[in-house]
Amino acid sequence: MDEPIAGPPERVFGRAREALAEVRELSQALQRQVLRLGDLGRLQEALRANPGFLDRVLENVPGGLVMVSPTGAILRANRAAIEFLGMPDDILSRREVGDWGTVTLREDGSECPVEEYPVTRCLATGEPQPPSTIGVRHPDGRVVWGVFYATPVHAEGGELLGVLVTFLDITERREAEEELRRSEDRLRTVLENAPDFVLLVDEEGQILYINRTFAPRRAEDVVGRSCLDFVAPEGQDRMRAALRSARDGVASHYELEAADTGRRYAMRLVPLAVAQERRRTFLLIATDVTEQRRIEAERRRYEHRVQQLQRMESLTILAGGVAHDFNNLLLAILGRTELALRRLPHGSEAATAREHLEEARTAILRARDLTDALLAYSGGGTFVFAPVDLNTVARETIRLLELQLLRGREVRCELAEDLPPVAGDATQLRQVVMNLLVNAAEASPAGGRIALRTRRERWEGGALRIPGEFVRGAELVVLEVEDEGVGMAEEVLAKAFDPFFTTKFTGRGLGLASVAGIVRGHRGGLHVESEAGRGSTFRVHLPADGATPRQRVEQSGGESRDGAVLVVDDERHVREVARATLEDEGYAVVTASGGREALRRVRAEGARLRLVILDLIMPDLGGEEVLEELRRTRPDLPVILTSGYEEEMATRRMERSSLHGFLKKPYRLEALLELVRAVCPPGEGSEPLR
Repeated sequence: MDEPIAGPPERVFGRAREALAEVRELSQALQRQVLRLGDLGRLQEALRANPGFLDRVLENVPGGLVMVSPTGAILRANRAAIEFLGMPDDILSRREVGDWGTVTLREDGSECPVEEYPVTRCLATGEPQPPSTIGVRHPDGRVVWGVFYATPVHAEGGELLGVLVTFLDITERREAEEELRRSEDRLRTVLENAPDFVLLVDEEGQILYINRTFAPRRAEDVVGRSCLDFVAPEGQDRMRAALRSARDGVASHYELEAADTGRRYAMRLVPLAVAQERRRTFLLIATDVTEQRRIEAERRRYEHRVQQLQRMESLTILAGGVAHDFNNLLLAILGRTELALRRLPHGSEAATAREHLEEARTAILRARDLTDALLAYSGGGTFVFAPVDLNTVARETIRLLELQLLRGREVRCELAEDLPPVAGDATQLRQVVMNLLVNAAEASPAGGRIALRTRRERWEGGALRIPGEFVRGAELVVLEVEDEGVGMAEEVLAKAFDPFFTTKFTGRGLGLASVAGIVRGHRGGLHVESEAGRGSTFRVHLPADGATPRQRVEQSGGESRDGAVLVVDDERHVREVARATLEDEGYAVVTASGGREALRRVRAEGARLRLVILDLIMPDLGGEEVLEELRRTRPDLPVILTSGYEEEMATRRMERSSLHGFLKKPYRLEALLELVRAVCPPGEGSEPLR
């Protein structure tokens, strides 16, 4: 396995130069060892005294050695040379320089002519030759490399006796060097094309190397500077702490913001085992995570929005259910209270009782307002759509509130002159403006300023606390109410539109909840910005005019007729109150506790039945299904619908022409009698049906 390469390119080539220097030292040592033999005479003396001496010298010399005559003939070669050149000694000794039987190569791989051999130049000049790297290609295609030296051998009189050629086999070193070069090229390619910033820094954070990813800056403009120069001020202490950890041998992972671009980077600072120029170095890798963090933030906002919608849906269902059941209870209480008032004798002896009952009725009607607010939150309120000028609504609401709730506070109006109308219910939108102003006034100290603004805008997307039903590019009308009050912390803000949630001692927690319900009913969106101690800004986004105006159902009267009235409701108290009230007026009354029983009653009574008072929501068979069956079997039978929801919501899936009236629970008994009289006046002498 190759040894991993660390550090910049200069370190790689530095190792190769060190290896080459070792080769030179070995070759020079070889030459010195040969030259120590002295002149030819002394060599001849040693040879005569010991015929095997020369052989032992040649075979023990480190590296290859070739003796060449002045004419270029090869006189002798040691075993290392024979193996390097790839031919037997008996053949080699009959050859001349240039007639090796192999191809020689320059260092760059091209063919090397004989004239460039160190031995050829040495024979021609009589001077020692500097080292040359030469390759030899064997017949089998294998190439070996050596560093060759050529040293002349002279007689005492200066006559050239021959040339001593020495060389060392550097094939393995050269292959290692080549692999090192390829590894360096691969490393350089990886570094220069990496998507991340890759830097080498010293202990103080000075940049020693950086890859090309740092465009558009040039590397020379960055190298030598401190990495702190490129970090935003709030992240520089974190960078210094990472450098301290690296000096202790500990890697760091952290995230910083760039000083000039504001982009965010995940940083990894790793201490390296090697030093550069006697300085400890650290590897710093910076990955751009700006887009990743944006996507993560968007995902969190989306998840929060989904959770809000799910929570809001649950609260909406809960609020609607509570309001429906509460209205039934209120109707029973209100009905019995009004029955008691109707049957209470007039006179001083009953005055106190009448006063108590009147107070009870007033309290019940106030409770009815509470259920109306719950219904508004759940989207069950009435919405009579028509073009509405929001500026006019804002002015009228301010005039209504300025003498009491807004007194002592400065209200600044900034109403857009080019504001288009919105398709909405003026009464409900007035309630929105009123509740937002009341909320601002209660949150603001005396003398505080409240700003009310309107404007038109094109929807370009964005996160809203309550998302609207509009698409990008839609034309919107924006109502904004800003105060300088106490503001809200995030945990309070998250619950601001929940029913019954309030931070005020005297509050009921339904003002902002009803605003949310009304805005949703208008297909609008709602957003709020607030911070504890710094006030709040509420923005209502409503679609500009485009909705088709809808009208309330006209109550159509019927011909006067005798007969019985069928009261259908799953609440016993409601049935009993309605029955008692109608019987007091001379009507014959029959009751049913559910939809299926009502249909049986209709079939049993036949033509004698002249009117049905039908509840909308019942457990077994709802009012909508009962009405559909009645229109099929008794299309002539008048039906009055009752519900705790507003008329628009209760009748939205019904043919309004099939109804003869609508009563919203809890209704006043006088309202019940007035509508029943209009549809079916009581007959003379009619008796209740039991």
